[in-house]
Amino acid sequence: TTVLSSKTASSEQLAQLANTVDEKVGSLETRLSSHLSRAIENLEYFKEHSLGSQLNSKMTELRQDLMAEIARASEHNVSVEKVGEWNQYVDEKVENLEERLVREIQ
Repeated sequence: TTVLSSKTASSEQLAQLANTVDEKVGSLETRLSSHLSRAIENLEYFKEHSLGSQLNSKMTELRQDLMAEIARASEHNVSVEKVGEWNQYVDEKVENLEERLVREIQ
């Protein structure tokens, strides 16, 4: 295999990264919704509404932040390695948010 150290990431690779962000955030939404559903069984309506709204706003904020970073990067020549680093960054950001929100929900 050859190392693509200076090769510029294509628009398709950046689009794939955007799709990956969307998939990972969507998957996180699903997992957190499952945790939230279990927690909500014992909460009054106003608490349910508040937690649900908070979850939705966090998911929207996360998706917008990550997509904005990809949009900014797509204006420049981006290396293939950088796309790989972003994938790792997205994984870490999603994982950290999931851990924090699951603790808050429980």
